[in-house]
Amino acid sequence: MMKRVNGMTPTDGQPFNRLLFILIFNITLLTYILCAEYSVAKNKIQSAALLSGIKLPINTIEDQTVFYID
Repeated sequence: MMKRVNGMTPTDGQPFNRLLFILIFNITLLTYILCAEYSVAKNKIQSAALLSGIKLPINTIEDQTVFYID
């Protein structure tokens, strides 16, 4: 028998901890997938532009990437 502290046993928080872990894991996985999809799409756009002769600016900071068509 576990000792109760403030009406709770030490195991009462486990379902919440498991739910919190699943939530954080899913958000992390979704973020990873979205970043991978963004990277693939960006590479496809750059490849298509290169093949068709369109000049695109090359930025080192991906968040500031803007595509211009001359």
